[in-house]
Amino acid sequence: NKYKEDFVWVGAGISENGLSGNLYAPKSDLSLKFMVGFRDNEDKYLTVQAQRAMYEEVEKIIKEEGYGGKIVHLTTPDARTEDTLNNCLRLDTESADMSVKQSNKEIIDKVFKGTYDTSLNLILDENEEINYKKLKRICARIAGLSPTAYEQSKNWGTRNKPLIYFYTLDDGKRKVVLDMFSEEWCTENYFREPSTLANMWDNMERERAETTGFHYLDVYGKKQNEYMVILRSQEELEDMTVEEFTSEIELYNRGGLLDEK
Repeated sequence: NKYKEDFVWVGAGISENGLSGNLYAPKSDLSLKFMVGFRDNEDKYLTVQAQRAMYEEVEKIIKEEGYGGKIVHLTTPDARTEDTLNNCLRLDTESADMSVKQSNKEIIDKVFKGTYDTSLNLILDENEEINYKKLKRICARIAGLSPTAYEQSKNWGTRNKPLIYFYTLDDGKRKVVLDMFSEEWCTENYFREPSTLANMWDNMERERAETTGFHYLDVYGKKQNEYMVILRSQEELEDMTVEEFTSEIELYNRGGLLDEK
C-alpha cells in the first residue's frame, strides 16, 4: 500500500547499530533488498532506490567528463533531517507511488527527499597531475542532480554534496578496486545511523562504508593529505574559475570554508 508495489520477504537482517528487522525486496527486482523497521512504518526502500539511481548517474557523469576508470565512488543518501529540535526526524516513513516507472533524476530529486554525500576517490598514477577542470565539472553536475531545495539542506546550498579524496595506486590494482566499487554500490539498505544527537553531528559526512573496496584502498592505496568537501550549488561551481575551485582545498582543510558558509 505504501509504494503500490508487490514485495516478498527475503530474510532477517541486523543493522550496524545492532537493531534487528526484516528484509524485503520488490518482486520486480529481488536485488533491491531493504530493511523494514519495527516502529513508525520505517523502511529503507526509497533510500536503496535513490542510491542505485545516484550510482548510475554519477558513473555516467564521470565517464562523460573524461575521468572514467580513474574515480571510484559511493553515494550515501541520508534520510535524516537537520531539524535537531524535533530529535532528528526521519524521512524513512515517506510514501511514493513506485508502480509508475520513474527516471533516475526523478527518484534523486523528487521521490527521495533527503540529502546525499558522494565520495569521489580519484586514483592517480605516481606523479600524475590532477585535472581540476574535469573535477569542477563533475562536481557541478553532481550538485545539479537534486536542484529542488528542501528545508533540511537550506544552509548548505545544495542537497548533493561531493567529497573528493586523492589516492595513488599501482595501475594493476586499479581494475580490482573499480570492480569492487561497481559491485558494492548498495550499502544503505539497513538502518545504520547513530541515534544520539552528539553522534549525528559527529558523523555528518558519510563518505565511506565498510566495503571491501574501501578496505582495499586502505591497504594498497597511498592517500594524500589534501581533500575537498564541496558545499557549493551547481550555479556557484559553474561560475567559479578553476583557480577558485582548487583554492578551496586549502581553505576547507583549515576550516575556513565552513566558517564562510
